[in-house]
Amino acid sequence: MSDNVVPDWLPLRTNQVSALPEGSTVIAMWPRNKGAQEYIVHRESGRIYARSQSDVAAGVFDREKVLTFVTSVWLPKS
Repeated sequence: MSDNVVPDWLPLRTNQVSALPEGSTVIAMWPRNKGAQEYIVHRESGRIYARSQSDVAAGVFDREKVLTFVTSVWLPKS
């Protein structure tokens, strides 16, 4: 999937996002963003975060990228 393309299939429900295991690949978009990007799921202290491939490679962790009920989250099509 190319960055910034919003998927044309339904996003996951909140309970589905909560069930995602560590390391899952997702597509996410936050409110007011115009596009979606691919991320890796990271869990810490009961919260679910999204890390980009480049963040994972660089060892960067942005606590602002929390996957919440206002975040649209999709699984990539296989």
